Amino acid sequence: MDQYPTAMKHIREPLCRTVAVFMALSLAASVWSQWDCAYNLKLLDSAGDGWGGSTVMVIKGTPGAVDTTYFTLEAGFEQEFMVEVNVGDILALVYNATGPDNEQNGMQLLLFGVPVFYSFDLTPDALIYAVLCDCTPPPFDQSECVGGYWLCDPLGPSQSFPLSGPNWIDDLDATNGGCLVQENRGAWFWISLEDVGELEFTINPIAGTFGDMRVDFALWSMPPGPWCPMSEPPIRCSAADVTGPKGLVNGATDVTQGAVGDCWLAPVSVNGSWYGADVYVLYVDNPTPYNFNITLEFTGGVGPACTVTALDGLTATDPAPMLWPNPANGLLHMGWLDGVSRPMNWRVLDATGRLLLEGHDQGEGRTGIEPLGPGSYILHWQFVGTGAIGAAHFV
Repeated sequence: MDQYPTAMKHIREPLCRTVAVFMALSLAASVWSQWDCAYNLKLLDSAGDGWGGSTVMVIKGTPGAVDTTYFTLEAGFEQEFMVEVNVGDILALVYNATGPDNEQNGMQLLLFGVPVFYSFDLTPDALIYAVLCDCTPPPFDQSECVGGYWLCDPLGPSQSFPLSGPNWIDDLDATNGGCLVQENRGAWFWISLEDVGELEFTINPIAGTFGDMRVDFALWSMPPGPWCPMSEPPIRCSAADVTGPKGLVNGATDVTQGAVGDCWLAPVSVNGSWYGADVYVLYVDNPTPYNFNITLEFTGGVGPACTVTALDGLTATDPAPMLWPNPANGLLHMGWLDGVSRPMNWRVLDATGRLLLEGHDQGEGRTGIEPLGPGSYILHWQFVGTGAIGAAHFV
């Protein structure tokens, strides 16, 4: 991955509320009794010799009660600081370019582990970022594993996906990356398949001003449990140095390819064995210096589908609840087709296995669960009285 892109990237609009989504929390050792939440501020230096006296001025608070603090990177490649705020505070960053080699200096700001600002093009002596704090975790980008696109319906020929990064989180390494040694500017896809057959697909780069583009890709079979980053190598992987379409096709026999290859790999047999469906994770990487889009075409007779299905663990007299997912980011509803009241305790986990929500429900009619952002979730429940347990996967 291009560790330090040169273009400034504001991925959240200044002075705007961030979009609510429940994602992984990564902060620790914060004085939560005094502050509503905390940002992590990372100061970066591509040369590893510190900022040489340059500083960032952090302004936080409300009109009439503003606190100003200066931070600098004394030495090394990076240093992290915690900036604690309350809901309603204005948080602003001003870069003071008083030292040399300012083009080597960068900055990253994270909220609950999610990057909200990143830049290696810091405008000297100017406001570079500002936000009205509401302490709501922002959504992950589709360039990160936990923020990947969930493909639930057949894709139209004109539905395209950008490969433009930013890929701040290193989801791939030597243990799980297979033929892909790094991420560049790619996109992640979660594919739920219910039919039995052969998984075949074609990744079509959309040629732009610079001609035909190259993509690399890796495919994982997703096991139950925490999913990001992947714990195993991919079952298919291509880094063939070839422009144009790539994918899985009938007749191909390779399961992995390095730089030398024809870019076509063997299909995958779909058995419907996971939660009533096979779920796969696809990463499509853009190793070129240009941003472009791709289309995905499923050609083997099986395609994306996301019907909610129950897991094991329920007794015959305790059926699974029906779930109505929230495609518009509204409430998730659960209920019972037969209208029978079944009190139960429930909890919702995200793609990392972290507990997000929990509660008790009387099981009468449809019950709304708090809004959830786009992503993959597991609902666990236990019936009051019988103690029967179960779970369901939904997106």
